[in-house]
Amino acid sequence: MVARIKSGKSIRGLLNYNENKVTAGQAQLVMASLFGTEVEKLKFSDKLNRFQHLTELNERVKTNSVHIMLNFDEIEKPNMLTLQQIATAYMWRF
Repeated sequence: MVARIKSGKSIRGLLNYNENKVTAGQAQLVMASLFGTEVEKLKFSDKLNRFQHLTELNERVKTNSVHIMLNFDEIEKPNMLTLQQIATAYMWRF
C-alpha cells in the first residue's frame, strides 16, 4: 500500500476529482461519517455543502482540503471491511 496526501484550497476541485474517479470505476468511496445519511444516498451537493460548512466554522482556515489516497498493488484485493478498517486507523493517526 502506498499513501499519497495532497492538500489544497478548493474543496470543490478535490471533490470533483474524486467523484470522477469513482464514476470511472478507478476509485471507491470507502466510508463517510457525520453526513446524516447513508453513504449510498450521498449526493455531490451533500458532500460539498458539509465540507464547506465545516470550513466556514473556522475563519482562520487557509488550506481547507486534504485528499488522502491509498493505492494498492494489483495483486492486493482488500475487501470493503478491510478498506474501512485501514481508513479508520489511518484517520485516527492523521
